[in-house]
Amino acid sequence: MVGDSTALDTVPLPAHTLVREELFMVYLIMCRSLTYAQRVSNALERAGIPARVLRSPGEISPTGCSYSVKIAARNLARALTILNGTRLPYLGIYVNAAGYGYREVEL
Repeated sequence: MVGDSTALDTVPLPAHTLVREELFMVYLIMCRSLTYAQRVSNALERAGIPARVLRSPGEISPTGCSYSVKIAARNLARALTILNGTRLPYLGIYVNAAGYGYREVEL
């Protein structure tokens, strides 16, 4: 029916649009020092997971002394498996979904 918005509500969305928000989600693995962040990043890179070391944002690190490793949402499960196998310490994992701010992920 032309002009009937309820007809459009029942049209299923393609799968790629359902996970669109996930494309913009990033996770930060917070480490207590630059050295540990570099070790975590190197372990992930060796496993084929793109990772970038950066200073932890002030909203998750009030003292400003920690560093984080940034990874894409699609790589989180594999990254955690790798980190648990290497026993590299980290302080926490934080998610930033499409610019809504960081929140700690409960594991």
